[in-house]
Amino acid sequence: MRLEVARFASSGEGVGRLDGAWVGVPGAIPGERVTVRREGKRVVLCSVDEASPDRVAPRCPVVDRCGGCAWQHVAPARQMEARVELLRRALPPSLREVLVATVASPDP
Repeated sequence: MRLEVARFASSGEGVGRLDGAWVGVPGAIPGERVTVRREGKRVVLCSVDEASPDRVAPRCPVVDRCGGCAWQHVAPARQMEARVELLRRALPPSLREVLVATVASPDP
């Protein structure tokens, strides 16, 4: 099954619509077109058919087996943007436009 990833979930998964429902896709980035399959209630990424320019090679050699670093395939600058966006979504509407200061890690 194919879908387009619309946004990030707070977990770092990409989120897109599949059969009329929003689903999380681990390893996907907003703007990507991906092929997925269902495994019970989970959706598994099979292939990235159109990659985001924000996709990078993960630095950790066991990232696909460990599951502890959900953001390693996302460029550091896009990670920061996504986290600020997630913070804004979590705030009450009256506070969503407040200035959010960010500090990038010196070592991605």
